[in-house]
Amino acid sequence: MPITKSSKKVLENLKKAAWAGTAWAVFASGSLALAAPGTSEGAERALPQISEEAESAPAVTDAAAGEDEARAESALPGDAQEGCLPQFAQLKQRLGSANLAMTAVAGDARGMYPFSYERSVQDGHVYTLWKALNGEVAGYALRDEQGYDFNRDQSYSGPLSWHPTMIFDRLFDPGRQLRGYSCVLTGRTRLSGHKVTMLKLVPQDGLRYTFLVASDDDSQLPVELSVVSPQGQLVYKITATDLQIGQAQERGADSVFDRFLPGRSASRGKLEPWSFLQVPRYFSLVAEGISPDVDGESCPYQVYSDGLVDFRVYINNRSSLYLPAVVSGALSVFRVAAARREYAVVGEVPLEVAGEVFSKLVTKKEP
Repeated sequence: MPITKSSKKVLENLKKAAWAGTAWAVFASGSLALAAPGTSEGAERALPQISEEAESAPAVTDAAAGEDEARAESALPGDAQEGCLPQFAQLKQRLGSANLAMTAVAGDARGMYPFSYERSVQDGHVYTLWKALNGEVAGYALRDEQGYDFNRDQSYSGPLSWHPTMIFDRLFDPGRQLRGYSCVLTGRTRLSGHKVTMLKLVPQDGLRYTFLVASDDDSQLPVELSVVSPQGQLVYKITATDLQIGQAQERGADSVFDRFLPGRSASRGKLEPWSFLQVPRYFSLVAEGISPDVDGESCPYQVYSDGLVDFRVYINNRSSLYLPAVVSGALSVFRVAAARREYAVVGEVPLEVAGEVFSKLVTKKEP
């Protein structure tokens, strides 16, 4: 498919960011060009089209989730639920206070890649470092969830970008609360030499990813995380092949962290979801902004989060000859078009979530 100037720049940035080799698609400010692995010229398709009238539909507010969670949990076997959430909370607290190092293998059906992971608690801060063990010495470092990318072979450090392993950092963060998930104990087994208990975190809306966690019975630390799509397909997996408690020796530099601290944004008052969106349950609007386009145009966006993952909705000028939907690992891009504009959902969510966002829009095939 044709690659525009802005598309090429985004794809180059993507290659730098997705050092695990698992993501081929991402949004571009302005053109929002997409590229899928193995896509040929004959696979180009026009975007689904929406009517302009649909954009004026009223916004739908988040419904109360408590009743749905109660109904869903009551349908699960009592023995499977009992002790699961406390065990998951204990696992997070254990990891939250631990100094450890591990070798991990992470990836999906396209390939698995080795990494080193080091985590330490020092001077009141939590430091995390992921480093690729193949190719260039590159990865990312976090201090209290804020961080930067690095490539030591190129003497590079830069703003933190998206990495597929970040789901591990967020899911096991003791400060994060899962919204709209049930926890089920699915049994015990032996995994990579560890006797483990299997926990299954199931979304109550049926749209988001399911998480399968293997907790080591001795250390009470996670030794495997699998991300599963709503269709039951493996999206991404992280497996610890060697775990050493109290062995973390490497971390990011505080001076570099300080350089890339996020700046304060001006208060915009109360945020309101765009009226033509169907905001999925458990997601809330957390930020909005404008992304400049290479041609000088503006591309407004809104950010929605369920506390674990987020997605962005973009409004852009109309373009043509792009794939309307692309999935790469846990990252999804879904786009629809109107007469003069196009809309995109981009984020670490399944296409089912993206489809829900635009479900109120009247769609039809372009001629």
